[in-house]
Amino acid sequence: MQKLEPEFQNISVERVREYLQQHDEQDYMLVDVRQPGEYNKGHIPGAILMPLGEIPERMAELETDKDIIFYCRSGNRSKGAAIFVGSQPHIAGTVFNMTGGILAWNGELLASGPRLRIFDLSGDECDILYRGMELERGAAEYYLILHQRYGDSPWAETLSKLADAEKAHAMTIYRAWAEQQTAPPAFSAVYADLRKDLVEGGMTTHDLLDMLASDEKRHCHDILEMALSIEYVAYDLSRNMAHHWRDRPLEAVFHALAEGEKEHIMLVAQALSLCPEQ
Repeated sequence: MQKLEPEFQNISVERVREYLQQHDEQDYMLVDVRQPGEYNKGHIPGAILMPLGEIPERMAELETDKDIIFYCRSGNRSKGAAIFVGSQPHIAGTVFNMTGGILAWNGELLASGPRLRIFDLSGDECDILYRGMELERGAAEYYLILHQRYGDSPWAETLSKLADAEKAHAMTIYRAWAEQQTAPPAFSAVYADLRKDLVEGGMTTHDLLDMLASDEKRHCHDILEMALSIEYVAYDLSRNMAHHWRDRPLEAVFHALAEGEKEHIMLVAQALSLCPEQ
């Protein structure tokens, strides 16, 4: 008797972390099959929410030519999702079930869902892209303010690099925005007019600066930990926006942004080693 191929593969949390680092953003989907309340309390950055009971009616949202990684609280619900999806005849990618679920995941978790409302999805593509540029400008402004304060510290050079990277992301979004304009102004003119007090994640630069500790010894750790949080939120938002625009040109734009956010995360993580001992 011919042995049947399994519908899915189990994958450990360690292998999931490796997978997410080693693969391009457009190559996979990371799907949280818990309930919205669970997802909002904490989820893996970049995960799309699709409760287990909704999967049959939302199959069209799954990009079946890509690998799909399902996870839940402990691995039981995600196993059910992996079995159901993996058994579908049109699935071309590999279906994974993350064993141990969120209980076994000891990496960064994001509280609350991705703040897609910041983009005002009721607007047209130009509105969405413009707001995206504003968030990048706001993050760049935040990092520049901090770099001006702590520019003499060896770890502060990372803040300048992050500011440049956020401006580069704004340029990426500008190109997509400009394609939809009859006679678009130059990037420099658009960038100069952008709102610059709103940071990715929905907070203002003032809010973020107020949250930093007054203890000089903690400045490095607090600032870089805050930067990590900002970049995790930005990554989460970019992944979810790519899913929102799936099968349309903007999907590739937001996948590229998510790929860049992963590089920012690694940049900040490396800078933490330069912080003085507390």
